[in-house]
Amino acid sequence: MKKIFSCLLALLLIGSAALLVSCGGTGGDNPEGDGSATEYEVTAPASALYSFGWHTAKATAGTEAYAVVEPSYSAVTIEMVYYNGQPCEKDAEEENRFNYIMPAENVTLTVETGFIDTPQSDDTRGFLAWDSGNETSFVAGEGTAELAFTTDWGYTSLVKVEECLSSDQTVIPNDALELSYRNGNGSMIVGGSVKIDLAKVHTGTAQIVLALQSSNVSSYNGCIVCTVTVKEAEPTVPVETWDVTVEFQPFSVETDGLCIAFTDLDHQENTDAKQVQTFFDPNDPRDLSKWELTQDGMITLTLAYVPQHRYTVRLVYNDGTGKEVSVSEATLQENAAYRNEELTFAAEGGSIRFSLSAF
Repeated sequence: MKKIFSCLLALLLIGSAALLVSCGGTGGDNPEGDGSATEYEVTAPASALYSFGWHTAKATAGTEAYAVVEPSYSAVTIEMVYYNGQPCEKDAEEENRFNYIMPAENVTLTVETGFIDTPQSDDTRGFLAWDSGNETSFVAGEGTAELAFTTDWGYTSLVKVEECLSSDQTVIPNDALELSYRNGNGSMIVGGSVKIDLAKVHTGTAQIVLALQSSNVSSYNGCIVCTVTVKEAEPTVPVETWDVTVEFQPFSVETDGLCIAFTDLDHQENTDAKQVQTFFDPNDPRDLSKWELTQDGMITLTLAYVPQHRYTVRLVYNDGTGKEVSVSEATLQENAAYRNEELTFAAEGGSIRFSLSAF
């Protein structure tokens, strides 16, 4: 009799539970108790560096979800996608697809990007390039460093999208960067610079990323990246330098935008002498070292030469094309020599003249 009673009681309890569920009882993934599973929303923030393709917009907890993220430029890579700070799983077959299991809460997706050094944007959307004479090694301390860039986006007077950032905030924080533009004829933008506040940086390496899009012509956009090194300030040893004169006879070589760089092959890091001395077109509006064009059409400049050191000479157009100008030894020289493409001087006030020809 007791056994029959126990069976009846169990059946009664099961029936009550079924009745409770059919009437909308709470439990599982249904906190509202309306008999349907709760769908949680997914937020995918936009960026100038990448875009979300197909992705899960809503899903119930425990179901499979995914996001496809496409880089906007060839200089950008997608390293990882996170959901509420948790890493997704890279899809084994589909590139740039990331999978995860929907949690019992709304989700915000974030993207970890990587970057490929790109001196000139190769996205065929107008021309954007770092200047060839940029120095990329700096000493932490006071003052600013500058990375100049050039663009030939015609009819561009305003920039709609600008992303200027550092890949490593522990080395160069974003607030150490200042982006500015320079104008050519009228209000047209022809380039600019990224200034780095050296008082805010720390030793190490980081990539500086610059992505721009014209407000006037939407097809003009690009992304360039360069790696910079920040070194600790070390006690420097002053060294003697001689002021020497270097001249170039351009003949029919175009001089507009010509950049001239001298590299000290025997440079010592602990001295106050520059390893690279760069001279820019005198028409360049920036406050930089310039070469001069004399009345007789001769390019001339004064080099700070470290005695007994060997220097190389390179002339390149500062338009990102990499087009160079060849140098040949001249007959007019005083206490100077140019052998095996190495320049040396024997005394203070020495001089040398080169002839130029386009490659």
